[in-house]
Amino acid sequence: MEPLVRLKKIVSFCSPAVLTLLALGLVTGVALFFVELFLSVALQAFLVVLGLLSPEVAKLPSWMPVDRQELTFGIVLLIGVSRAFLQGVQLYLQSATFERFRVVQRARLLRWSYLSQAPNGGEVTSLFNEYTTAAGTVLSAGQALLGQLVVGMLLCFKLFSLAPVPTAFAVVAVGLIGLAVKFLDRTISRAGSGLSEEAKRINTRLFSGIKNLLLLQIYGMARVEAAQAEENLHRFYRHTADYNKALALKFMIPQAAGILVLCIIGLFVGRTHGRIAGSVDIAYFYLFIRFVQNFSEAAKNGSTILYFLPGTRCLAKWWADHSFDGLRNRRDLGPTRAPRRSENAISWRVEDISFGYPGQRPLIEHLRFEVPPKQLVTILGPSGSGKTTLLNILLGLQQPNSGRIVTNLATEDLLFNIGYVGADSFLIDGTVRDNLLYGLAGHPRPDESAIQTALRQAECQFVFDSPDYLDHRITEQGQGLSAGQKQRLALARALLRNPKALILDEATANLDFYTEKKLLVTFNALKQDMTIIAVTHRTEILQYADQCINL
Repeated sequence: MEPLVRLKKIVSFCSPAVLTLLALGLVTGVALFFVELFLSVALQAFLVVLGLLSPEVAKLPSWMPVDRQELTFGIVLLIGVSRAFLQGVQLYLQSATFERFRVVQRARLLRWSYLSQAPNGGEVTSLFNEYTTAAGTVLSAGQALLGQLVVGMLLCFKLFSLAPVPTAFAVVAVGLIGLAVKFLDRTISRAGSGLSEEAKRINTRLFSGIKNLLLLQIYGMARVEAAQAEENLHRFYRHTADYNKALALKFMIPQAAGILVLCIIGLFVGRTHGRIAGSVDIAYFYLFIRFVQNFSEAAKNGSTILYFLPGTRCLAKWWADHSFDGLRNRRDLGPTRAPRRSENAISWRVEDISFGYPGQRPLIEHLRFEVPPKQLVTILGPSGSGKTTLLNILLGLQQPNSGRIVTNLATEDLLFNIGYVGADSFLIDGTVRDNLLYGLAGHPRPDESAIQTALRQAECQFVFDSPDYLDHRITEQGQGLSAGQKQRLALARALLRNPKALILDEATANLDFYTEKKLLVTFNALKQDMTIIAVTHRTEILQYADQCINL
């Protein structure tokens, strides 16, 4: 891959705002290095003022006064506060980088989850939680590491200028220490890969378990699934424990060894009765301690990057695989104009369409039919025959591999003029009224009479029987309502849109025979104002159908 293309991909993946924060962190690190240099001089001046070091030995630069105690203390205080301020800015930028990156990626995930075709719940959960956190941590640690590497090199150059021989010895010693703790990287890398895998297993199992809780309870498998999920969780914990132990060692060993090297240098200087570089012993030792601390922090951040890299790769792969090409259409970028209500029922003409998912046999091949306005058309077929896929194609949510769909309505207006009822009724946490008015933005707000009419058409007598009527509160799971009641409530909501086409995807699957018969009569009457397309496996509706498409 060309460098320019790779750079564009990195900028697109991270976002310019995140890269700006990374650059500011690097600038702050360099500024902190110069403050450390000034502080090393200020410490000597501080000791001179206190009478612990003679001015002749210190040989301070001309800008550092020692004749006025208050001024000297003020300069030391100013440099110390500047150092604390820059360290605080560094911490803020690292946290801001982490959170900003997570917000960018999570916004993409939310958009993709709602606009793509049937995303995997466990995968979305892992990407949204563990993998965005892992990638954000890698960027935050990478920002700190980059600054530490730059500051480390600058400190090294400064130490060489003060005392070349001891510094050369120290650099070699620190390098050997780094090689000595390299074996811990294998443990960290293994723990990171294990953590990423276990997080995905936990989320997939948890998501699937909650979705199928009733089945698990009926089959007596709820405790078994819970126990297996707990075992995944324990393995997750063991990986984190391995990482934390290795990280602690990588942080402690360089610091302890660095102090040992410093003592050896001091011992060498003492025995030779010499000075490291004239009058710069204190500055040298201070900067050397900062160099060792910087090296230790860099080792810790390097380990953090290594540990969270597998999760980052998973997020990057998801981004690269999708790249949002399939979502960059007018629907998710926003319509070019506000959708308009149609006065006419919707019709479709399907012209020789074929469709198949990549790597699978075609679901639909050379399909032709027409859906005239104000007709009830049924779509039949066994499970997996492509009924819901055909609906998505008719609604413009999926594009056929070949052929085309022609409607009497502009693309921007199609979904606005459609009512939909599925087998799994979508409800929100709120009142019955809140649920009935959900999704009516841009539509005329129905009055009380229109709401009552829709409820009667949908056979929602249970709403009228409720003491709280439209103010009866329900949860997003519809607790207190049967599956059939939830489905009828969803039908009333669809009718309140005053649709010009009503899409029923197994919309009578949870109804008893008597209620279904009454609704079928209602559907037959509704044909006077709208087109109805019903995906079903039940044959009762066929007596009212004007056309049947059998897949």
